[in-house]
Amino acid sequence: MKILIIDENPFDLITLEKVFKGKGSIVKTKNHQEGLTLIKEAYVAQSPYDLIFLSTTLPTQDGISLLKEIRTFEDSKGIAMHTRSRFIMITDLIDLVKVAESFHYLCDAYLTRPLGEEQLHRKLDFLYNDGYSPKKTTSTKHKIRE
Repeated sequence: MKILIIDENPFDLITLEKVFKGKGSIVKTKNHQEGLTLIKEAYVAQSPYDLIFLSTTLPTQDGISLLKEIRTFEDSKGIAMHTRSRFIMITDLIDLVKVAESFHYLCDAYLTRPLGEEQLHRKLDFLYNDGYSPKKTTSTKHKIRE
């Protein structure tokens, strides 16, 4: 499983690394622009991230705006819905407007801090139903329109 974490919270990083230790490759960034670049590069290389954890409270851009930007990129490149990366949004508070907006831009799940291992396991079981193996494989070819 190929995982990207775009989050400024060190406790989130520790929890996520612990849960995914030995389950695949993990890339981390606190910067929204670097996260966007990593996602675009992965699609161009036909090796997109299976799962992306995205904080709603990034220092330079809110996570929902970044999610919207990523989904717009995927649309512009004709990336099929079933091959897109899955997003789990991470936030400090349950703000129903932000939750609705995140799902409007097709996030797959929403978690509140503090992140707990049991909370993560339940959410991953819900998303994958098979021990955190993505339904699509990382070898799925993504045709990127130039």
